[in-house]
Order: sequence, then C-alpha cells, then structure tokens
Amino acid sequence: MKIPAAILLGLLVPVAVASAQPVPQDQVPRLPAIDAKALEQKFDNAWLLARLQSRFARIKSYTYAYHWNRPQDPGYFVECWKEMGDVYYQEFEEPAQKMHDTFVYDGAHTSLSSGSGNICVRKGESPYGKPQTAWQSPLDVYAFLNTDHQYLSMKRLGPDARIWKDIAGRMDYAGTATFLGCDCIIMRVRGAFSEMKEEKATYDVYFDTATFAPVGWQSYDDQGNMIDELTLVGLKPFAGQQDHDVAPFVFVPHYKVTQYQWLGIIRTGPDGKAIPYYKGSREEVFDDVRVNALGPDDLKLDMSQARSITDTDTKKVTLLKK
Repeated sequence: MKIPAAILLGLLVPVAVASAQPVPQDQVPRLPAIDAKALEQKFDNAWLLARLQSRFARIKSYTYAYHWNRPQDPGYFVECWKEMGDVYYQEFEEPAQKMHDTFVYDGAHTSLSSGSGNICVRKGESPYGKPQTAWQSPLDVYAFLNTDHQYLSMKRLGPDARIWKDIAGRMDYAGTATFLGCDCIIMRVRGAFSEMKEEKATYDVYFDTATFAPVGWQSYDDQGNMIDELTLVGLKPFAGQQDHDVAPFVFVPHYKVTQYQWLGIIRTGPDGKAIPYYKGSREEVFDDVRVNALGPDDLKLDMSQARSITDTDTKKVTLLKK
C-alpha cells in the first residue's frame, strides 16, 4: 500500500513555514492577564458546555472534503471524510503518485481498497486509515477541547465522550471583546493540547454571544508566548436537516491560521543562535461540509471493481465471482 506523499512529507503541517519570517521574541503576542473585574464576575461554564454538548448530540452523521493545492500543481491531494457513529470512511487521492486509497472502518474491521481490485480487511483500526491529528478539519475551531494527540472526530465530541469530563474545571471566564466584528465572551481553557507543538497549551476562545459558537481562538505555550491563532473567514449554518438545535450551529468552511511557533522548526541566524519564532499564515477551505445528510450506504466501499478479498490477519484470499 502506498502512503500518501503528503503524509510522508508532512505536507499538511504547514507549507507556510517556507514563507514565514523570523520575529524577535518581544514581538510574539503574550497571554494577557485576566482583568480583575472579569475574575469577579461569575459565569456558568457548565451551561456553556452543556449547550455545546447538546448541539453535538444532534449530529448523527458528518462529512467534508478537503484539497491541497490546485489540480495542476505539484502535491495536489484530495481527502474525503465521512463519519456516522462508530463507522468512518476516508478516501485519499493524489494523482501525481497514482494513489487512490479508500479506508472504511465499520466499528470492528478496517477495509482498504487501493484501486488494484483487491480489498484488504483486518480486525480493528488500521494505523494508516485513522486520521492524523495534524490534518486540517472543519472542527479545528474546537481544538481547545482536545487534551491529547488524537484526531478530533465527531465521535469524540459526543455527549458522553471523555473529552467533556473535566473541561469545566479547566475553563475560566476572561471577559468580553469584539472579535471579527462579533460581540464575544472570552473563555480561557487550561490544559488543552497544541497540535502545532504537540504539547499542553492554554487557549483563549472567543464565543459569539448571539450563537455561543466559537469564532476563533489563540493558543499559548507554558511560557505565555503565542503558538498560533485561528480566525474564521466565513460562518455558515450546517447543511442537512434543518433541525432547530442544529441549524444555528456553525461550521468553519474557511479559516485562517497565524503561527509563531512550529513543531521542529529551529533555524539559526547569522550569529549561530537558534531562531525559535517565525510568523507565518495560511488559509484552509473545506468543501461539501454536511451533517445529518448521510445514510449507511454512503460509508461503504464500492465493490463493483473488486476481484478478491484478502484477510490480512489470516492471509486468506477469497476470489470474487463476477
């Protein structure tokens, strides 16, 4: 099986570093102190979290598509993700590498079609079929909920998921602000996870007071220096069923990330000293983001061209009659 070149090259961990510019540490934004008046105010963290949980609970299926570069450019890469409960479907295509793989996890087994006519099946989840944390997703605006190095799937945001267990105790009200033209409350989340640095981080999250959905965040390392900032470029109601609890919910079809720190990026200046901070930015755009618009058949492999099935656990090959 070919592994997408985008994974091998770390392409989805931003190419923007190539055009990033070094910045002195004193120009890196710092984690602001919470105003004393904000500290005196009482805000019901549990209410805000319950509101988020209830909205995610209404989402039974979820899908999006993502592409890297234009079809005529080197490294052009397309991904499609579909999710329904324990079942997920993931499709990759990279024409330059003549690669087109489709993974389906049915809750117990992973099936892989790589266009050769043979379907490989194994128990459990394949390490190549499970999304990498660093891959872009419309759910990146909820990165502050993540506490470990795992892909933030819709399943992990279910109402009974472990991700919700202790977050109320790690969240503080930090005041109000106008952010992206929205009246927002700021919630500071401690002990979250930075995908960019692969370490714990503190997030300031901006929730629009009209929808109580996050419209952006800023993450900071344990020294209080900014790691990165995510801001929405567009807000749009979820497509799919117009459920009254889901329709006001927003996804992020287009967002911008500005980064000051990069995993493993340490360059030296003319004096031979390391330059730890580089400022760079990138924008991500997602296609066909939908909720509650899939059926079970939408998450099945296309078997029309299959000629055989290989059980990779037992090495047994079954030929299919046509």
